[in-house]
Amino acid sequence: MYSENPPAHPPGKDTPRQDRRQTKTDETLLSPREREVLHLLARGLTTERIATVLQTSGRTVEKQIAAARKKLSATTREQAVALAVARGLIRAEE
Repeated sequence: MYSENPPAHPPGKDTPRQDRRQTKTDETLLSPREREVLHLLARGLTTERIATVLQTSGRTVEKQIAAARKKLSATTREQAVALAVARGLIRAEE
């Protein structure tokens, strides 16, 4: 039975589940491909040109941009690029 003050989490667990979850650092927030797509956007390439350079479809590039925007909490692709540059995730220059 529990004493007067029951444990905050189940016995045998070091910390509650939400505290054990690994949080993503800036370095791991975006996938390498998402960083690459944002880098190419920062250089001024269009979606179709990025698709050609990366040998993929424009739809795939759009999905990667959308995923990066969501992870960065950006409302536009331009804001996603600006946030990625500000956080040091990508470099705007070649």
